[in-house]
Amino acid sequence: MDKVNEGKNGYIITASDWPSFLYDLDLFNGDDQMKGLMRGPLLLKVYHHIFMGPSSALSGHRSATKPCIAHLHGLMEVTGRTIAYVAVQAQFALSSMVVRLFESDPEQPWVIDTLRWWNTNVPELQSEPKQKRKQRALSEELGDRSNDAVEEVLQQWKAQETKEMSSPRSQSPDAVLYPPSFTLKASSITHKAFLFTL
Repeated sequence: MDKVNEGKNGYIITASDWPSFLYDLDLFNGDDQMKGLMRGPLLLKVYHHIFMGPSSALSGHRSATKPCIAHLHGLMEVTGRTIAYVAVQAQFALSSMVVRLFESDPEQPWVIDTLRWWNTNVPELQSEPKQKRKQRALSEELGDRSNDAVEEVLQQWKAQETKEMSSPRSQSPDAVLYPPSFTLKASSITHKAFLFTL
């Protein structure tokens, strides 16, 4: 843990490393990863909360009058699978809390400052990815024809709209322009069916 806390180069945390909440940090030994593993105080509290009831999470003793989840399901002893279940629930809860912390008030000064710190310390994200550079270069080379194509269609629609507005056919009060080459007349609407006329 000292290597991580001191930020020494070369110590990389990966998904295959055990999360610290699984450990009793008073017992942790970097040379013996089994010491304190699966004995973390948070893990124990979450276990009590899920299987024995919320009241036992802080005290370690049940005070409820109803049967606990463990007894309802016939669980008479802790198993590796129940510890794994609790670990997943704790990890999910921690992840959800972090998301909520950042998204509940994005304009909060702490959120802005923390995200600025992260962006400063992960500068690679601020450089344009290779694929994006290729797309931009291709777009510049082609003169951004995709936007030209959209612009051309919009201009055709506008011309068609102008043409139809000036024609006597569009002067009726119930005529509605629906894409420019079609006219939808209110009198053409029949029971849940729309009839389009050219």
